[in-house]
Amino acid sequence: QSAWEAYLRQNASQYSFEQAMAHKILLQHAIAQSNAGGLNDHFNVLNIYKIGLERKLLEAPETALSVVSYLNISFAAALAEEFDWAANFEKNYKDRLPEKLRQSTLNLCQACLLFYYSRKKGTGAADFDRALDLLQDVSHEHELFELCVRTLQMRIFYEHPRVQPGRFLLNFAKNFERHLQTNRHFSVAFKTRYVLFSRHYRQLVRLRSTPKPGGEAPQAFLQKLKQEKQAAFLWWLLGKAEELQQLPTRLKNLRLESGRSRQ
Repeated sequence: QSAWEAYLRQNASQYSFEQAMAHKILLQHAIAQSNAGGLNDHFNVLNIYKIGLERKLLEAPETALSVVSYLNISFAAALAEEFDWAANFEKNYKDRLPEKLRQSTLNLCQACLLFYYSRKKGTGAADFDRALDLLQDVSHEHELFELCVRTLQMRIFYEHPRVQPGRFLLNFAKNFERHLQTNRHFSVAFKTRYVLFSRHYRQLVRLRSTPKPGGEAPQAFLQKLKQEKQAAFLWWLLGKAEELQQLPTRLKNLRLESGRSRQ
């Protein structure tokens, strides 16, 4: 990766096919690393997108920016918790989006930013609700919109303090899998990543819904996820599985603290 990055920086004077290919290879490697990685991996992806913007290496002409590139850059900034940079990017580049898809793209990006901002700052239900409202106003005129909306809704619902894990989340995920199976826009390999995410998501919901969380089941699920290579949003799934594994200890500590306070 460092070799490709050095190549891009040393040959930054003009656009070339070789530069664009080097940037694409670098991005593919970094995104694969970040799928199961942490904040540093997400930040690395964002930095590579920044190089692409600076060197004008993205696939669209200079006067336009594809919806896919715009979404990817905005999502990368949200994942890297670069919220101010993301807001500035959306403001500075929004006019380069196709006019017909502009507002839906902006709604989707702003919903994503609210979700990650709320997770970082702990603002909770209010920002989650605002994000869900924005997602309601995203059209389905682009093939990626519904995929992005549904997967973001699934994660918001799971983390929302007023949404109880159970049948609603399981049905939502199952309906998403049916949508993927009937979708003709995406390749089988692409759809497989999201089907796997949804199946792991349903298992996560079942484990969280058990009357007595903990024991061997969350540990086995976490180990299974650590062996997973293809599922989308693997970093999120791993984080939630680790929370489930730690839940019994947290509950025990809370009971001990409660007992001490009554003494």
